Amino acid sequence: MSSILTIQADTEKFRKRQYENSNYSQIKFPKKAKFNKIPSSFMENNRELLSIDIPKNVKKIKESAFKSCSLLGLIKIPANLKKLGKSVFENCRSLTVVDLSTCRYLTKIKAKTFANCSKLRQIQLPENTQKISTAAFKNCESLEEIIIPPNVRKIGNESFRNCASLTRIIIPNSVKRIGKSTFHGCIELMEIILSENLQEIGDYGFKSCIRLNHILIPNSVTKIGYECFGNCRDLESIVLSKNLTELQNYTFAKCKSLKEIDILSGIKKLGFFVFFYCESLTEVVIPVQISKIPNGCFLGCKNLRKIILPNTITKIGWQAFRKCEALEEIELPESIEELIDEFILWGANALKK
Repeated sequence: MSSILTIQADTEKFRKRQYENSNYSQIKFPKKAKFNKIPSSFMENNRELLSIDIPKNVKKIKESAFKSCSLLGLIKIPANLKKLGKSVFENCRSLTVVDLSTCRYLTKIKAKTFANCSKLRQIQLPENTQKISTAAFKNCESLEEIIIPPNVRKIGNESFRNCASLTRIIIPNSVKRIGKSTFHGCIELMEIILSENLQEIGDYGFKSCIRLNHILIPNSVTKIGYECFGNCRDLESIVLSKNLTELQNYTFAKCKSLKEIDILSGIKKLGFFVFFYCESLTEVVIPVQISKIPNGCFLGCKNLRKIILPNTITKIGWQAFRKCEALEEIELPESIEELIDEFILWGANALKK
């Protein structure tokens, strides 16, 4: 049976896990509390708690303090808060709106702080936020919008993974790195504006953003990770950074709407299966600085009609052009020293030259 927990005015501190697995529906904190922190797993796995109003003098809420409070729908956070620990509100599946905008001392959103808050629609972050850590908002499938504050330097791995309602994101110019799988599975994401100072996008960074139509990679970017745009099925065009030197394995695999791509002169290496099943590609020009066409590079590009290979190509890998059903023209240069197998052009039934 649910009940009310009343914290006495003379309470100076709590034990770790003090009210874990409790069934309190409400906490009454004193107006002038003597304690200034809430310990780890303070009320973790409470199934009845509906709301909390954290006292003004609390400066730290430690790891997992309210984790898995499945009915918690309303929280009020004091402006003087300096630290939110890992997983503080993880699995709070009834939480819908969070306002941290007045927390001027809070600079980090730690790992899994709001992970699996499946009903969270809106959150306002502090202006002074500098880091959004690993999986901070992972699986917040109702999150429609978030403004990344202008001082954020790093967005960690999986921070917004599977935020299935997120439609638009602007990465401020303070950000230099986007981590692994940061926006992986954001299936409604249609618009991305990247930081002009961005240097790296991690592996699977935007994988399966199936509604993303176009993206501009600023020239500050020097590295795009493994399968970064894999399975972006609506992606029709992309402008690459002039300072990229490599397209890694599966970078654009299964981008079925990709019609054209300019492989710029700075790119010296293509990864395995980099254009695997890019079914809308019709023509590709390989620049002279590339010496190898790797395994499965254009496998399944069924509308590819023409490919121009430079005389710098020395090796063509396993099944590089397999199932290129519309391929009419390809000229193998004399510079080729190695053909990996006889299935390089298997299924290229329209080949004329």
